[in-house]
Amino acid sequence: MAQSKSRTRSAKKQRQPLKKGREREQQVYFVQSMRWATRDFEDDCTGVQDEELIAAARTGDTEAQYRLGKLYAEGRKVPRDDERALYWFQRAAQPPVPGHEPLYKISYPCTKKVLPSSEATYEVGRAIWHGRGTEMDFGDAYAWWKMADAQGNDHARMALSAYHIPDNPRPMDDATFTCIVQMADAGDMDAQHCLGNCFFLGLGVSKDPAKAMEWWKKAAAQGHEHATYYAGASILQNNFPGSCEEAISLMEQAAGLGLRKAKCLLGNCYLHGDYVQQDPEKAVAYLTQAVEGGSIDARISLGAALVLGMHGVPKNRELGMLYLEEAALDAGDPDARKVLDQITAMEKMAQKPNRKKAVRTTSGRKSTGSRRRK
Repeated sequence: MAQSKSRTRSAKKQRQPLKKGREREQQVYFVQSMRWATRDFEDDCTGVQDEELIAAARTGDTEAQYRLGKLYAEGRKVPRDDERALYWFQRAAQPPVPGHEPLYKISYPCTKKVLPSSEATYEVGRAIWHGRGTEMDFGDAYAWWKMADAQGNDHARMALSAYHIPDNPRPMDDATFTCIVQMADAGDMDAQHCLGNCFFLGLGVSKDPAKAMEWWKKAAAQGHEHATYYAGASILQNNFPGSCEEAISLMEQAAGLGLRKAKCLLGNCYLHGDYVQQDPEKAVAYLTQAVEGGSIDARISLGAALVLGMHGVPKNRELGMLYLEEAALDAGDPDARKVLDQITAMEKMAQKPNRKKAVRTTSGRKSTGSRRRK
């Protein structure tokens, strides 16, 4: 009985958040599943010319692994690759522990303790939040950010407070808001994006749409894809003054930075002729890119357009049904299920023979309505 109580106290102690100081250096792991693809990228650093950086990353240097992940995440000097970026970020966030089985294949003996990179831990959460290189999962992203916050990471601290969804795990407080302002003033584009969110949503400050747009545009000027998207979307939704041309230009910038929801929105605009001249070729191109990036909404839009041959899109029933079934069955999207049911009903109606309804005459005989008049 005493042993059971001791175990309970020990478990409670382990679940407490880490405090600043020595405890922060403890290795804290959140492992639900390995979030990168099944491929092993350790010996394949495509495009990276810095052999010293590659060698350090391969032998367990978490700072080098984080820097390698940033190269792929931002597409700096190498083609952008979200899966490789996530691989190296998670390697840096979860270094092997001496005496324990590594979570992934390593080519070096693990003989000493290596501290995880708190920035890499934050970046894993960011990738999962935005669905970059993996499936989008807000709860999983928050778990990674909580771990990075416990490691003392300021980016995770502001993300937990400024990326607003129900049951926000860390309500905005004065200290966090001050931290965001200081980082934004210093030019940090993530902080500028967060500060725009704060002014737009009224988190830690009174709502001020004009200031929200100001900070989003500052982040957009540095290449922050989500700030660019929010600036453009807010103009289109009439939340801010601006022209449709400016909004579409911002959307195209966000799409060029790889944001799939910007590609999906642009695809639908060109498909239906909203805010732009209708262009089925551009619509298919943008929606296809969004589908390849994992967008369920793009699968539904493009699938329906292909099945029905909508708005000048070349008809391709087989491919369109494949997209809709992936969205409805694999992803379980109810909107995709509705579209599938509607298309099935329309096709059944079209297959029915066009029989003329018989009309009973005053003499009691049936007529098809085709009798010649006398």
